[in-house]
Amino acid sequence: MIQEIKYSIEDAVHELIQRAWNTNQLSSLLLIARGNMDITGMTYVVDDIWDIFRWKTQERFYIRYLNKNYCKDGFLYQGEDGLDDLNIEMMIYSHIWASNDFLKTLYRLGEILRGDSYSWRIDVDDFAFGKKKWMQNNVIDPIEANSLQISEFLKEAYCTPIRNAFAHALYDINVENQKITIYPQSGYYTLDFSEFQRKFLYSAFLINSLHNELMILHDQYAQMNCCLTKPFIISKGVKCQLFGQLTLRGDEIFPEFRIKKVF
Repeated sequence: MIQEIKYSIEDAVHELIQRAWNTNQLSSLLLIARGNMDITGMTYVVDDIWDIFRWKTQERFYIRYLNKNYCKDGFLYQGEDGLDDLNIEMMIYSHIWASNDFLKTLYRLGEILRGDSYSWRIDVDDFAFGKKKWMQNNVIDPIEANSLQISEFLKEAYCTPIRNAFAHALYDINVENQKITIYPQSGYYTLDFSEFQRKFLYSAFLINSLHNELMILHDQYAQMNCCLTKPFIISKGVKCQLFGQLTLRGDEIFPEFRIKKVF
């Protein structure tokens, strides 16, 4: 089951990014180049790694956890250890669906598929409330409209009540009955351990596959060490071009991007 889920999601992520590329190459390149507004909200930048840097510790942790417990099929939640593992996985699950980098990337991919222009500035706090509706409108709907396989994984993986229940300690785990009861504002409902495990694995492989695919593309295009786009307008008629650039730092060469004005 584990490898099947992993490979299916990797294929679905590849299909999603390829469709985005075929829909709008410029916006896809800006996504790959990590185009964003700087912290002042006034300057357009590429290779903005702050969201990735802040997520790095969580990513190392959940990958170590997956490698430890899911190195082979058949992992079950059993006894007190199972209780511990479920709490850990609910924490990881909540962190994944609160990751700025993950949510911004999903939003921008949905934006490309809708035919909208690239959003340089996205304030994740704007969709802290009503996230279920935000996910449906801005991520799932445009992906589903393009008949992409990943829409089914997203619908299966994302569950606002689980994320909120862990964040506010509004849940109960019954190891004997193999059920989790969560208590959102709308009432309560239960889900089997196997159902949660599937949501957890889908979420973990989704964020990891998306990060890895974009990282590979980042290095691939930056290593071209040339101008990658025709002039495009970013603000108030300012024309720019995107460049891949190999940069020597100390004894190492790093593939990076630069955005330069066209005069």
